[in-house]
Amino acid sequence: CIYLNPPSQGGTDEYANLRIVHKDIKSLIYSNDVKIIKSLIDLFDCRAPAKIAKLNKWRAKAGLEAINLITINQTLK
Repeated sequence: CIYLNPPSQGGTDEYANLRIVHKDIKSLIYSNDVKIIKSLIDLFDCRAPAKIAKLNKWRAKAGLEAINLITINQTLK
């Protein structure tokens, strides 16, 4: 589960504030490791702009930097 609104932003443990996600998607949301992010994006085929936008929405709520596929690909070359 992940929080819709994290406790640090006033969220609670109530059911309405929780979202069930795959454990690897949770890792993708919270990871800062470029290699892990790239491998999970490839594994789940998350290259579509709508999917990246949704991941970045969750990352923003967690206070993390947005995923930029161009930057990730350049970093790993």
